[in-house]
Amino acid sequence: MTGGQISMSGSNRQLTWSVAHKAKLAGHASGDGYLVSRDDQYAMFAVADGSGSGQQAAQATEHCLAALGRQAEFDLPAGFRDCHRVLRGSRGAALGIVLIDMQSGRFSWASVGDIDGMLVRADNGRPNESIIQRGGVLGLNLPRLHQAEHALYPDDLIIMTSDGIKRAYRTHVTAATSADQTTASIMEQFAHPRDDSIVLAVSMGAAG
Repeated sequence: MTGGQISMSGSNRQLTWSVAHKAKLAGHASGDGYLVSRDDQYAMFAVADGSGSGQQAAQATEHCLAALGRQAEFDLPAGFRDCHRVLRGSRGAALGIVLIDMQSGRFSWASVGDIDGMLVRADNGRPNESIIQRGGVLGLNLPRLHQAEHALYPDDLIIMTSDGIKRAYRTHVTAATSADQTTASIMEQFAHPRDDSIVLAVSMGAAG
């Protein structure tokens, strides 16, 4: 498990993130991967799942995330297009991206393929939200994105998972737990034993 903090511009708040992942077979390459990056305005969090498993799946994920990391300016639709382009001729990959505006506190997200995403509200008076997954495989077919935007409030929790995580996790998460606790718990309880698995969590709170 790994993680970190990102200070938000012009405020006393920070983003705290955590990732837990495992390969289908211990000691082997995993087709699931992630990217955390930032510029002056945005923090970007991405989860990719190369089709299949093993070395070729891992290479597809690596190429996908490297293309995202080369963006001169963070842009969600352009990120999907860049990944689609570099993955042509490969097995392809699923991809989910969360782009947080650190000045406004709003974020946009989208998913192609089986990358799940959930926004868990700290305030029970606000509804939870789900990322809209569009069917497709980057490198083979790029569907029309369903990009949604939401406000991120203090202690809200954003979660993204690959299909190596059972969707039953959704009924067991709460914004009252930290990003580290969330990823560790989901991985322990809901990871498929015969698949690569990854879970990424991000929360916004007061700077430490």
